Amino acid sequence: LEVLPRAQNLVFTDPDGMVICSAVPLPPGRPVSHGAFPEYRMAVSERRLVVWEPRIGALTERPIVGMSLPLFADERLLGTLGFGLDAGTLGELVIERVPADGMAALFS
Repeated sequence: LEVLPRAQNLVFTDPDGMVICSAVPLPPGRPVSHGAFPEYRMAVSERRLVVWEPRIGALTERPIVGMSLPLFADERLLGTLGFGLDAGTLGELVIERVPADGMAALFS
């Protein structure tokens, strides 16, 4: 995550949503799944990047805004690439990049 200093985590899930690779070490003997989250299911069913509702990250245990991007080979779902951005960092990015008289909005 040194390349992405504002990231909390970067994960790859299998087609069922099980995290199989993570920048933050996976806890031994405790599988982590994104499959039950509505944002994960939406990303897969709509075949697009979806921004998650803010939540406490399952691996980082910190407030994050997550994103899921489904990855396909032809029509076959390979899994998803997930990215967790520190929720506080999101506010910092808005302050840094939006002019004082400007407005910011995040849509999924």
